[in-house]
Amino acid sequence: PTTIDPFDNRPHWGAWRIIKTILICLTLVPIRLVVLIAIVSVGMLVVYIVTWFQTEEDNDKPMKLWHRCCMWPVRIGIRIVIWCLGFWWIEVKDLRPKDCESARVLVSNHIQLLDPFYYAFAWNAVPIAKREVFKTPVVGRVSMQMRSIYLDRKDPDSRQKVLDKLRQRASDP
Repeated sequence: PTTIDPFDNRPHWGAWRIIKTILICLTLVPIRLVVLIAIVSVGMLVVYIVTWFQTEEDNDKPMKLWHRCCMWPVRIGIRIVIWCLGFWWIEVKDLRPKDCESARVLVSNHIQLLDPFYYAFAWNAVPIAKREVFKTPVVGRVSMQMRSIYLDRKDPDSRQKVLDKLRQRASDP
């Protein structure tokens, strides 16, 4: 009898698999690349327009109606970017009690850079990020648009400030 090695998960490349890979590389990859570039360009334009006069202190204020309306194209763009990166569907296990309408606080470690963007798309979540993210050219603008809460790792009082901001935002309707 042949024994199966459960740790051997190398794909077996037959002729059909090679043909499929070539077809995907010639069709789907360029389409996704063009869509990705277009969505990121339009999304960055929207984000830069919305955050042009915004300061870090504005993150503590409630979002204005026009700002919330500008978030919808960004959220849809985030979902399209997730699709362009190869995620057709992300299964979510909702462990909230049945009588709970929405989560006020979502706690999660992020495994990859894409996780906070998915949370923003799926639950309109506000990430807590290190202060250095605010100063990053492109990602800083996006985090400002998402109303991120920034943690200064060098400031010993920063953890308490972040906790206070988190409590304040979780209690707002």
